[in-house]
Amino acid sequence: MLFNLKINNIINSVSKHVNASLFVDDFAIYTEGKHLQHLERTIQLCINNVQKWVSENGFRFSVSKTTCVHFHRQRIYTEPALHLDGQPIPVKGEAKFLGVVFDSKLNFSSHVKYLKKKCLKALNLLRVVGHTDWGADRATLLKLYRTLVRSKLDYGSVINGSAKKHVLRALDPIHHQGLRIALGAFRTSPTKSLYAEAGEPSLEHRRMKLAFNYVLKLKSLPRNPCHEVVFEAPLSDFSAVTKSEPNLVANTFEHFKNANISLNIIDNLHVQCPPPWEEHNITVDISLTKQNKENTSEVAYQKEFFRIKEKFSNHYAVFTDGSKLEEKVAAAAYFPKHPDRSKATRLRDGASVFSAELEGIALALTEIKKLTKYHKNFVIYSDSLSALQAIQSKNFKVIDIRCLYNLIRKFPTYVHISFVWIPAHVGIQGNENVDKLAKAALNRSSTSGKLICYSDLKPKINTYIKSVW
Repeated sequence: MLFNLKINNIINSVSKHVNASLFVDDFAIYTEGKHLQHLERTIQLCINNVQKWVSENGFRFSVSKTTCVHFHRQRIYTEPALHLDGQPIPVKGEAKFLGVVFDSKLNFSSHVKYLKKKCLKALNLLRVVGHTDWGADRATLLKLYRTLVRSKLDYGSVINGSAKKHVLRALDPIHHQGLRIALGAFRTSPTKSLYAEAGEPSLEHRRMKLAFNYVLKLKSLPRNPCHEVVFEAPLSDFSAVTKSEPNLVANTFEHFKNANISLNIIDNLHVQCPPPWEEHNITVDISLTKQNKENTSEVAYQKEFFRIKEKFSNHYAVFTDGSKLEEKVAAAAYFPKHPDRSKATRLRDGASVFSAELEGIALALTEIKKLTKYHKNFVIYSDSLSALQAIQSKNFKVIDIRCLYNLIRKFPTYVHISFVWIPAHVGIQGNENVDKLAKAALNRSSTSGKLICYSDLKPKINTYIKSVW
C-alpha cells in the first residue's frame, strides 16, 4: 500500500507533451507525432526527468525489463535511440503491457498468438475435468470454460477488437473447442449448434457486447482519460483506414444508433461516496423474507405485517414502490397519514425497476426531511428486496445508493429511519395504494428529466445482441 502511494507521484515527473500509464509497478510513457527526431528528443528528456525522480525517491528501474517500441506503418524507417541511466534501451517489435501485447504495426497478431497459447493450456485442464466417465457435468464445465478460457478472450478485447477480421478469426477455434469439450459435442458439430446449445454467442458478437458495455460505462465517467479520446475526439479519428478494416469504436457508435440507444441520457458517476467510517441512523428489516411466499397465504402475510406494524407503531410510516410497463418506468411514495404529501414521478424510458424502486425511496426521504421538525422516527415499507439489500450493504457502486446516503446525512442526528421489506400484492393496504400511484404515473406525458444509470441500458443491449445474433 505504501509503495502504491509513493509510486503514484512518478506521474508528476512526466513531461508536458508526454502521456503516461501506471499500474502498480508497470509504467509506460508514450507520445505521438510525424517527426521521429523530435519525438526521440521529447521522450529522452522525459526519461531523464523520470530517472531523476526515481533516484531521488529510492526506486530503481530494471533496464533488462525496459523496452522501446516504435509504432509506425512505414516500410523504410529508422529506429529511435533512447538511453536509461546511461544504458541503451533495446528497440523491439512488440512489448507486453498489462497483459496485452502491442506490436509496432498495432495489428495485434502477436497478441492473438500469445492469447491462443494461453487458452490452449486452459483447455487441457478442461479436458481433464470433463472426463466422460467421472468428469463434471455440462453446467460445471461451461462455468469452468467461461472462467478459465472465455475470461482470457474477453480481456483487452476492446483494444484488440480493432484488429483485422482474419487475425481475430484465429481465436474462433479456441472458442469452439472449449464449447465442444463442455457440451461433449462431436468435432463435426456445426458451430451454430454449439452456440445455441451452450447459450454462448460467437466471439464477434461477444466482443460487440463488451464494447457496448465499455462505452456505456465510459460515458458515465467523464474524468476517465479515455472519455476525452472516445467522446470528444472527432468521429473521423476512429474511421476505418479501408473498408476491410472496421474500427471497433466507430462500429460501436453505429450499433448504438441501430439499437436506438441514446448515450445522452446516461448519468455521470460524479456523486461522492459518504465516508466509510460515518455512522447512519438507519436499520433494515427483511425478516419477512423468512416466509416462503409460495407456501404462505395472503392472510398469513397480513398478520405478519400487522405484527411488524405494531413494532413500529411510534414511527411515521411511508410506502414506496416502482413500476414498469414495457419501456415506461415510474416511482411513487405514499404517506397514509397525510395522503396529500404523496409523490409520484415518471422516469426516463429504459430505466430499470431497481432504479424506480430507489427513486421511490428517494421521493420518500425528500418529503420526510420536511417532517423532521415534527417526528423523530420514520419507517419506509418497500416490496423491493434488492433495493433494501443494496441500502443495507452500502453498495456505493450504485449511484442512487450514494445519493440516498448523502440525503440521509443531511438529516438531524436525532432522526432514525427504518426500512422494512414487505411482500407485494398480498392485500397490504399501503402497498396497494402506492402501487396504484406508481402505475398511474406511467401514463404521464412528461418525465422527471433525471438521467439514468448506465447499467439500466444493459438489458436493451442484450436484446440487441440477440437480435443480430
